[in-house]
Amino acid sequence: MSKLAFAAVVVLAGALTMLVPAVLSAPAANASFAPSSALADAPQGLVTIAVQAGHLTQQDPNVLLAIAKVETTWGKAQNGQPDDLVPADLQAHIDAGALQPGGATAALLGLAGGRRLGDWVNPQAVGAEHAMGFMQFLPSTWRTEAAAAPGRPQDPYRPLDSMVTAGSYLARLETGADGGTKRSLHDALAVYGGDSAYADNILALAGPPAAVGPVGHTGLAPISCPGIRLTQGYGPTDLIGEPIINGVRFHTGWDLACPAGTPVVSVTAGKAHVGFDGSGFGNYVQVQVGDLWVRYAHLETVLVSNGDQVAAGTLVGLEGSTGFSTGPHLHFEVDRGCPAVTCSIDPSNLISLPGRAAG
Repeated sequence: MSKLAFAAVVVLAGALTMLVPAVLSAPAANASFAPSSALADAPQGLVTIAVQAGHLTQQDPNVLLAIAKVETTWGKAQNGQPDDLVPADLQAHIDAGALQPGGATAALLGLAGGRRLGDWVNPQAVGAEHAMGFMQFLPSTWRTEAAAAPGRPQDPYRPLDSMVTAGSYLARLETGADGGTKRSLHDALAVYGGDSAYADNILALAGPPAAVGPVGHTGLAPISCPGIRLTQGYGPTDLIGEPIINGVRFHTGWDLACPAGTPVVSVTAGKAHVGFDGSGFGNYVQVQVGDLWVRYAHLETVLVSNGDQVAAGTLVGLEGSTGFSTGPHLHFEVDRGCPAVTCSIDPSNLISLPGRAAG
C-alpha cells in the first residue's frame, strides 16, 4: 500500500544535492506516538501511516485514526455496493489489486478476504454522489482536496493517500484556505462528517491532542550573515532528486546560504551526535533534546565531539559544502520521534527564519 521502505535521496537544484538512504521502520517512526486508548486496536502499519500523514499535514495522528475507525472500521467495512458507484475517473487511479487477498492494502489492514471497491462505498447518497474510499470522500470533494494535498494523492482506496488528503482537508478548513472561513478543529470535523455529533465522536475517540504541533521557538538562529538566503524551504516540492517519502517528493529542512566558514550554532541545549555521510549530509551534527533531533549538515568543520552536552548558542561547526552539495549552505532540519528524514517536522515549529520574528 504505502512505500514504507523508500528510495535513497538525491537532492537538488540550486543550493544542494544530497543522497540519504532511509528506510522507514515502524518502531522508529512511532517512537514518540501511541494511539489513544480508544484506538489502541488500530493495525500497527496503519498507525505508522497516520503518523506520517500527521507529519505531512500537521494533524494529530489520533484524529486521522479516529476518522478511519468511524468511516470504514479501519477497512473492515463490507457495504456490498456496486463498484461502478465509484466514478470511472477515480477508478483509473485505484490499485484494485492492493485490495485483493494478499494485496498490499489488504495485508496492511489484516483483511484476509480482501475487499471490493463497493465495500467502501456508503449506501446513502448525498445528492447524486456516494462517499467512497478508505476515509470516505464524496468524489467531488476528493477531486478538489487531493489536488491541494501534499504530493497530490491519487488513490482514495490507499490508506496513505486517503489519510494525507483527509489531514490536508482539515488543515485547509481550519486555516480558511477551503471556503474562506477559519474554523476550529471541531468545526472542520463537522464539515468533514456532516454534523457536530460526528466531530464530537471523532474528538472523543482521539483523546487529548498528540504532540505533533509547535514545540516552542528558541529565539536563536543557527546561522546568520548579511544577505542570508533561504535557497530551499520545507515541504512538498516538484524538484527532481528530493527525497520521496511515502510517495511524496519532499524537502525535509531549510537550506540557508551564507559564505563558506560562517559559524553555525546550536539553537537548543542537548547531546551532540557527530557523523559524516559522504553521499549525503557530509559533516553533520545532530543535537538531541527530548524527542527532537536538530540537524546541522554540510559543515566544513565540526567543532564539537560525539556525546558532548551543548548549550543553546554553542558553536557546533562552520558552514561548508561537504557531502552532496552544489555550494556552501547549511541544511537545518528538525526531526521528531526518530533521527531520520522520515520524522522531519517544519523547522518553523522551533525557530524563525533568520531575520524574521517568530509568530
